[in-house]
Amino acid sequence: MPAYMESFKPADQSGLNTRNLWGVCLLATFVSVIVTFSAFLDLSYKWGGPGAWRGNLAYNVIERLLKQPVGTDSASMMSTAFGSIFVLGGTVLRLRFLWWPLHPIAYPLAGYHFFAHLWFPFLVSWLIKAPLLKYGGIRTYRKALPLFLGLILGDFVLGTMWGIMGLLTGEPTYTFKNW
Repeated sequence: MPAYMESFKPADQSGLNTRNLWGVCLLATFVSVIVTFSAFLDLSYKWGGPGAWRGNLAYNVIERLLKQPVGTDSASMMSTAFGSIFVLGGTVLRLRFLWWPLHPIAYPLAGYHFFAHLWFPFLVSWLIKAPLLKYGGIRTYRKALPLFLGLILGDFVLGTMWGIMGLLTGEPTYTFKNW
């Protein structure tokens, strides 16, 4: 959706009819859904089942519950309720108090498997951003944004270069996107 929304700005600036653009975006969505479902079915029949990673956990849980039904899991329901209240409370604190340092999305992200590889960059970013905003203000923060975006871009550019070098030499190299 963000890509579609971003396409409206240049279209509006160039004088294109955005109503027609909306129709093209809608058509592209329907075509891509059909192609994706077809490819998924084809690959599933070719390579079998849900595969190594595509929904394996969900299929296993559904199969287990169909074969051996169980009662209500009160502990899981209480944990979900606690997590929801905790995140909603963090959201209220974040919206109510400008000085509140913790973002409410951090709690659900902490349980995300790949976040184990990403917590340190987030911590470093936060440790740099907090004093930058406190002592330099929003202007200094906005002036520093290109630096941080450049660091991200630099990581991907160098990772891509290493990948190409690995392809050319046949040697395993640095994998920059192994989250």
